[in-house]
Amino acid sequence: MIRFPSARPESVQDFEDRYKVADNIQNSLKQGDIDQAVSLQNRYQMNMDRLKGVDKAIQNVNATIQKVYQVPDIDPTQKRQLIDSMMFEMVSMAKGGNRLMDEFEKKKRGN
Repeated sequence: MIRFPSARPESVQDFEDRYKVADNIQNSLKQGDIDQAVSLQNRYQMNMDRLKGVDKAIQNVNATIQKVYQVPDIDPTQKRQLIDSMMFEMVSMAKGGNRLMDEFEKKKRGN
């Protein structure tokens, strides 16, 4: 039996929410909003490439989970094991991304 294939672990949702804020600020640089761009630079110390990598990896794993969920030829128990292991990896990546953002924000505060 497959459990909630679209459910998002809390750490993944936290990362995605925080990343979305940072990405929106970065996009304002492209649109000429200097104040927002300076805020991004100060907050994340130009480490957006690392955060983008984490975000992309999470998106890729999530897409794979969705594909595995839709394959009818996989035994339900094996399917669950595959999805569970990928969810574990996605959570690990999100926790790492959240730690990066914590470090960036801590540096900004000067602590």
